[in-house]
Amino acid sequence: MHHNKIGRDGAMALKLDMSKAYDRVEWSFLEKIMSQMGFHQKWISIMTECISTVSYSILVNGEPHGYIQPSRGLRQGDPLSPYLFLLCAEGLHSLIQKANMDGDIQGISLCRNGPKISHLFFADDSLLFSRATPNACEKIQGILAQYEKASGQQVNRDKTTIYFSKNTPEASQHIIKEALEVPIIRQYEKYLGLPSFVGRNRAASFTQIKERVWQKLKGWKEKLLSQAGREILIKAVAQAIPTYSMSCFKLPAKLCNELEAMVRRFWWSNNPEHRKIHWVAWRKLCQPKYKGGMGFRDIRKFNDALLAKQVWRLLHDTSSLFYRVFKAKFFPHGSILDCPTTTRGSYAWQSILKARDVILKGAVWRVGNGQSINIWDQRWLLESHHRKIITPSPTILRHCTVDQLIIKPQMTWDNSLIDSLFSPYDAEAIKQIPLSNHYHADKIIWPCNTNGEYTVRSGYRFLVDEEDKNLPGSSMPNPLQDIWKSIWSLKIPRKCQLFAWKASREVLPTKLNLQKRQIPVGTTCEICGEKDEDAIHALWSCKHLQSVWSNERRNKLRLNQEVDSINHVGLQAKSYLEEYMRENEPSNPKPQPALAVRWIPSRKHRYKVNYDGAVFKETNAAGIGVIVRDSSGLVMASLSQKVRFPHSVPSIEAWAVKRSIQFVLEIGLTDAKFEGDSQTIVAALNDPKPSLAPFGLLITDAKVLASKLQSFSFSHVKRQGNQLAHAFSPQSSFL
Repeated sequence: MHHNKIGRDGAMALKLDMSKAYDRVEWSFLEKIMSQMGFHQKWISIMTECISTVSYSILVNGEPHGYIQPSRGLRQGDPLSPYLFLLCAEGLHSLIQKANMDGDIQGISLCRNGPKISHLFFADDSLLFSRATPNACEKIQGILAQYEKASGQQVNRDKTTIYFSKNTPEASQHIIKEALEVPIIRQYEKYLGLPSFVGRNRAASFTQIKERVWQKLKGWKEKLLSQAGREILIKAVAQAIPTYSMSCFKLPAKLCNELEAMVRRFWWSNNPEHRKIHWVAWRKLCQPKYKGGMGFRDIRKFNDALLAKQVWRLLHDTSSLFYRVFKAKFFPHGSILDCPTTTRGSYAWQSILKARDVILKGAVWRVGNGQSINIWDQRWLLESHHRKIITPSPTILRHCTVDQLIIKPQMTWDNSLIDSLFSPYDAEAIKQIPLSNHYHADKIIWPCNTNGEYTVRSGYRFLVDEEDKNLPGSSMPNPLQDIWKSIWSLKIPRKCQLFAWKASREVLPTKLNLQKRQIPVGTTCEICGEKDEDAIHALWSCKHLQSVWSNERRNKLRLNQEVDSINHVGLQAKSYLEEYMRENEPSNPKPQPALAVRWIPSRKHRYKVNYDGAVFKETNAAGIGVIVRDSSGLVMASLSQKVRFPHSVPSIEAWAVKRSIQFVLEIGLTDAKFEGDSQTIVAALNDPKPSLAPFGLLITDAKVLASKLQSFSFSHVKRQGNQLAHAFSPQSSFL
């Protein structure tokens, strides 16, 4: 609308503001809405009880007076109220939808062939879109009047605003403004807390973020916060403030630098205005704790991980309005991954495009029919360190797709062709990929999560790990990793953990470290006068300090101040430890008896099928074990089969459940309960949505096979209750 300067009909956007929205909800209207939406009458009665039994009193000098019983409205602060209010908004939604279908009003489209948008609702924020004509204005007035009468809501005309596209004639604008009795604005500065338009001065559009973080940090500086306390506040508050904006926009680099600088200064000096020695580089502090860092977020990486979530939605959430609008405007003939980088479009779209690299670098193709995957150019292997084919491609086969490596209609790998084209390393990785018995489209999945779904957490970890791979150093695992894990798992106060971390990183303000930071001090220990003072000497090896490990006593000795006796220091330490243990002791602990897990037979006339998988690392193979028992526990049939190792342990379990269903069908059973010890697989089997996991097509095959049974169910059992199938699966190694 902002850029629409040509066209016969203008467009308008009406931002509604409801006066005391929660307080005006009519209970009878809410009941009718729930009934119309198909809620059970008992549920409606329960909801009505919740909202109609409210009463209020007024506090006068700290004492409640009066008794007020409302006849309408939803209680502010009640966690149920926002959801009930959304149901009320369904009434307005239905009226607008009906007007659209009848042709009374027409929404606006962002581009040719794009979906028409007539309204956007978010809680009590409502935006209505329509052609800017007197007729459309009249219809909208009628809809609002009908909604107000039925629901009890009332439009606040003073706060409701209207915005017109640039091609709307001034005369039409005046007529509509007078009819609706609302003011005209030239642009919405913010909507839902985000800037509506981001111009060339992008930093200015997000200054509010910096101000909010600054106010938080400035408010804490006078408080007596230990560094451990500042860590919690930084993670829970200061670094959380920009999250909402970062999920929609790429923050300018200058703003990211300023935010990090404020947080760094607060972490090291308890005051964002003062600068003290920063003993560890911020990049290292942003490393996970098990890698020696403090687990602070790198703002740029977190911003990219949040925006990559929008890319993922544009890949998989194809039924959403978000997908339909962006596809029609920016990638009508392909996917977002194929869309060329351009400066066309809003800053939100440009931000999403910049985060596309996260998905391109981390995601892989899951082979379905193989028709969409180029053998040599795309990532489709499931090994974490081996995603693309490394065998050089013959020029004539450069554009071949994976489906040419599959024997159809059997849907099995063409082993002889694969062995002839690829190195043994690549060939084995290809053969480990499980194939479905049916034709499915190839899918892009996120291998960093077991379920194949992208999450911001896994995306951020991926970006951190990618940076670590590019840093110079040993390819071996961090030898200090066990030390960091031990420090942060100690059951001691957080500030003691932090002190141990500083000592392990050699960043305590010892004389040797101060001199390295260009502070003009001598390096000799002032207490013993014999050796240089580093962390080991200051805390342990100094002969005057070996009798007590106390930083406070050390400082007093160094400054020639009066010190407590060693015995007194020991008593203080003991008292402090006892107090800490007492405060952290769980109240009224109830011992939980260990429950014996055993196999339980199924109901009468139903068979129970236990399945399990095993890995044979020496031969790169796997085994499947299946046991079928009747309701009395008698073994009716069993299966032990050796298969190629299908990439991962969850894939073996998925293969095992699929084979167990096939086996049940082969022996002529029609009613079975399938039981396995993998919670991941059982959850995927019981989830009605298709799984994006690497083993997802095996799950789909299992569901298709199970649908041929008259009755079936999938349940999880602990390993102790699945012992027979677990013992049977390794037997296939002898086959």
